[in-house]
Amino acid sequence: MKAMYFLLGVSVWLPWFALFTASPYLLTRLEGWRLQPAFVSYLMLASCVSEVMVLAVASWTTTKLNASHRIRTSILVFTITLPILAISPTFTFPPPLFAFLVVVIAVAQSAARAYLEVAVVVHASVYGPFAIQACMAGQSTSGLLINTVQYIIALAAALGQGRRHPVPQPGGPIGKRASEAGTTSAILFFSVTTIFMAAVFLMFHASAMSKLGVVREHPRLASETEALIPLNNTVHEAQAMKLTTADKLEVVKANMAYNVAVAYGYVISMALWPAVTMSIQSVNWAPSNSIFFSPALFTPLHFFVISLATWTGTNLCSYPQLTTWSSRKILSISLARTAFIPLLLLCNIQRPGQESSSPPFINSDIVYFLILVGFGISEGYTITLGLMAAPSIEHNPKLRENQVDVAATVAEFSMISGMAIGSFLSFAVRAAICGCNPFIE
Repeated sequence: MKAMYFLLGVSVWLPWFALFTASPYLLTRLEGWRLQPAFVSYLMLASCVSEVMVLAVASWTTTKLNASHRIRTSILVFTITLPILAISPTFTFPPPLFAFLVVVIAVAQSAARAYLEVAVVVHASVYGPFAIQACMAGQSTSGLLINTVQYIIALAAALGQGRRHPVPQPGGPIGKRASEAGTTSAILFFSVTTIFMAAVFLMFHASAMSKLGVVREHPRLASETEALIPLNNTVHEAQAMKLTTADKLEVVKANMAYNVAVAYGYVISMALWPAVTMSIQSVNWAPSNSIFFSPALFTPLHFFVISLATWTGTNLCSYPQLTTWSSRKILSISLARTAFIPLLLLCNIQRPGQESSSPPFINSDIVYFLILVGFGISEGYTITLGLMAAPSIEHNPKLRENQVDVAATVAEFSMISGMAIGSFLSFAVRAAICGCNPFIE
């Protein structure tokens, strides 16, 4: 059961990581378009806003009676749309039409992800906080796998052409070799993700009726997969436990600290990543220096470091001695992440079309990567703890047994809402970086 939740966790975010990690490829296809510099922010915003809207509906309507169907349908949407992205290098669309296609696919995948997230969380909440941790571990693992492959491909491409500068500064001209490497990476990301999603669909379809179906109808499971909430209730008993709107608002109020912690954690993350972090380059880069300092490798390396740190923070929550269930402590850690805004803005940010005449305040690549490590670990740790604690009747004394489903979906909704708000703020952060109109530059 835990392995299935882990795989479903991977499937929730793997397409999303594949899409945004392929940002260099998407930008090459938009070269010469006036909205190219801001396209990633627009894509992030469209993805998050659409997901929030659909998630609101999914959170209100998903039950254990329809969760299995929604999981299958959502994964099927991914397996249909990902191949389109995989073969997109063969399309000869003009930049505006290509951008429209990518945004439409991103919105469709966001809607599918919203339904998938809620359905998976509803099931996982029955088995307690560490089942939810397995889902989160799967989500962070998907990002780590994608970014590891991205860096390996970038390294191979860079070593294959010596010390030349294959990848431009953000917003600058895009070289031919960078385009080839980005295209290769994108095809690989989307193709592998398609195969994985199809495999998960088949595995879940084969096991859904026996393990992830209407769980309240099934007899009590073996000890290693035993649910914290009794599963031998009938469907009629489950329907009798439906909550009114007032009951749901009571859950929202009771878990306010957890929900704010989860939302704010992603507000900070999405405001800075990737709009700010992709603009930061090595302080040691020069054509005469090691190619490992070049933007060709430095940018994918930063993606890898963040994903590895996030994966580490998420998995720290699997050790009971390293977890805290206090809503006040979790919220405090989340609010403390505000410090990463000035820290990253003080690093070596390269503004589009501008050459920096003075060294940055933080003039060290080591310090920059240490900041990224703290940024990633705190994100994975804080958000995972919030999602684990919010629906836990064992550790959350304010929660009743029949409120677990609602608590889990509200926490998930808070997470996606934080991502949407952070995406809006990324425009303001970008404006501060480039001193320009962030909506077109």
